[in-house]
Amino acid sequence: MNALDLARVCHVDLSLAQAWIDGQEQPSDAVVGRLRLVQTVMDGLARNGLGEPEERVEWLRNPNRAFGYEAPIDLLARGEPQAVLDYIERLS
Repeated sequence: MNALDLARVCHVDLSLAQAWIDGQEQPSDAVVGRLRLVQTVMDGLARNGLGEPEERVEWLRNPNRAFGYEAPIDLLARGEPQAVLDYIERLS
C-alpha cells in the first residue's frame, strides 16, 4: 500500500503515513490496531489467491458489488471492517 492508502485508512496526514513508510516515524498505539487490521486483510487475500501485493492493493481500491459497489478500503477507512473480513473468510 502507498502512503495515501495508509493515510486514508488510518485517518492521518499523508506526510505522517509517508514517514511511517520511510521509517522516520513510528505509528502511535491508537493507529497500530488499524495497521494490524490492514495486515490481516492483506494476509487473507494472499492466502486466497492474490499473491502479488499489487493485486491485493488493487482489490482493496476497486468498488466491489459485494460491498454495495464501494471499495473495501472505504469500509476499512470508516471503521467497518467486518464485511471485508467476512468476505475474505468466505473465499477460503
